[in-house]
Amino acid sequence: MALTKLQQEFKDSVGYKIEDTFANIKSNYFQPIIEEEKKIIEDYEKSLFGKVGCGGAFSYGCLIPTILGFIIVTAFSGNLYVKTLVYTLMLTLPEYFLIVWYNNIEFYDKHKESTPNHIRIIRDLLLPFTGVISQDMKDDSKITLVTNLTKINSKNNELTDNQIREKGITIKHGLSVYESDIMDLTATMADGTRINYNLHQLLNEVIVYKKRGNKHKAKGKITLKAVFAIPNKVYSPLPEGQIEIGNYPALVSHSEKMQKIVIKDVTEATSLDEASIREKAIDMMAAVYSVLG
Repeated sequence: MALTKLQQEFKDSVGYKIEDTFANIKSNYFQPIIEEEKKIIEDYEKSLFGKVGCGGAFSYGCLIPTILGFIIVTAFSGNLYVKTLVYTLMLTLPEYFLIVWYNNIEFYDKHKESTPNHIRIIRDLLLPFTGVISQDMKDDSKITLVTNLTKINSKNNELTDNQIREKGITIKHGLSVYESDIMDLTATMADGTRINYNLHQLLNEVIVYKKRGNKHKAKGKITLKAVFAIPNKVYSPLPEGQIEIGNYPALVSHSEKMQKIVIKDVTEATSLDEASIREKAIDMMAAVYSVLG
């Protein structure tokens, strides 16, 4: 199942923007990409590489040709032509093993041993979270979703030296800094409340060069920020300023037509836990609505 140009851009681009209903985002973006991954695995498992595997490749590509080769060479020891042909095959056939072995290892690393980054984000965060959000929206209301599904430590997310300095980080040998707005979601709920969620990741990676081998160090920060713009005519205003809402510190401000509640949660981590972030985002919303009167 080939992806359309827009679906491919959504999968590979930094800051790709979609504005549509949940049903259309789900059917036009989320599901096709998840199905593409399933199809990739199915096609590979049906292929020669997928069926043979590393063990089979070793048997067919190395052991069997080597054993048969020595038997044939021994049987036809006086025939130079046969010996030359067999030795040639004994040298070339193992290349088959190397090719199959490499393909299997690479494929298993990317698709079987682990789940691709973009699939985890869609399957464990974007799809279920937008589904929950849509339940409290009018049927024709649109969600605005801006995403970055690329791995945090890809070149797309690497900061320049000037950008690193602007963040107050000291430049040093072996340092790489990556930054990504993984999700920025805006939606209007059925009661008129406008919500915005932003998921931001910052990762510092340092390679310390030593005589006895290089040492890799990483430090990261994941920030989930939720903003709720709540109509005053629907809910009574909360006290202005810094307050506690549920388990989260929140900042409340008032204007003529609405009150704004900002909640921010910062976690020191080098990798995403998409399911945990999803549950935290849902919990933030539940906590806010639980205190509105």
